Amino acid sequence: QLLQFGKQVRIFTEMAEDASLAALFGRWSANSTANSIALDTTTFVPGSPGRQSLRLFTTAGPLGPGTVRTAMLYKHFPTGFTGTVFARWYVKYNTVGTFHHSGPRLGGNNPLSAASPNSPAGVKPTGVDFFYLGAEISQAKTAPALRSNFDFYNYWMHQRGTTFFPGQFFGNSFVNSSAVSIDLNAWNCIEVQLTLNEPVTSLNGEIALWINGFEMARVKQGTLGSFSEDDFFPSATGSPFEGFQWRSSANLPINYFQLLHFADNDPTGLVNSVNYDHVVLAKKYIGPMK
Repeated sequence: QLLQFGKQVRIFTEMAEDASLAALFGRWSANSTANSIALDTTTFVPGSPGRQSLRLFTTAGPLGPGTVRTAMLYKHFPTGFTGTVFARWYVKYNTVGTFHHSGPRLGGNNPLSAASPNSPAGVKPTGVDFFYLGAEISQAKTAPALRSNFDFYNYWMHQRGTTFFPGQFFGNSFVNSSAVSIDLNAWNCIEVQLTLNEPVTSLNGEIALWINGFEMARVKQGTLGSFSEDDFFPSATGSPFEGFQWRSSANLPINYFQLLHFADNDPTGLVNSVNYDHVVLAKKYIGPMK
């Protein structure tokens, strides 16, 4: 499949077929170390030519030695990208743990960090400092789930706040539909599209989501719907969405990608994992494996 992508189109790939973590880590800018990342030879995508996947795992307990709440791999791109970037990955969650934030993030930082995204939780971006598109399951934060809704978790300069946390801003969702969900017992192919606003004064940014090859959501200027607190609900009877102004400065491009697994509500001792495979970033739609 990757043969169709030339160097001008393909940005980054991760197939997790290395013989060692050291080789894997060599392709990434930063990682949460071997206490939370493994090459898994027991779980891989059906039909895959490879026989491994990438496993991010947390270990629950009180804060201190032996407890790991965040597993991540981070890749930064010093020159960055404008226009549109697509990210495609296969993911398999488990059904015994909770997932606070477990999914990739595609975004921009100014200044760019070499170690991890500089995207403080609860802080509304200014338009010159950061933005990101997150894509994750949204129904297993407090209890395990067999099936979970899938949604965006976006930070940008005009995001909405909530009366539950006055003065704070957390990621906004844009799907909010039980029809857009995944089976946590199965591998799922997820793809997102992030289009920056051009020029930077405009609100013509756009997002889209595909699950297993089917487009499940697209939100852009004019999409009908309404906000309830910080959740956008698409609806034919709603009002036109103003559109995404991701940034107000040309110095803030798309310049990082992060695989993330964060769990902070599991019983002590539980090892909670997410498997990723066949990760591709490109300048055009990728789609499921052929």
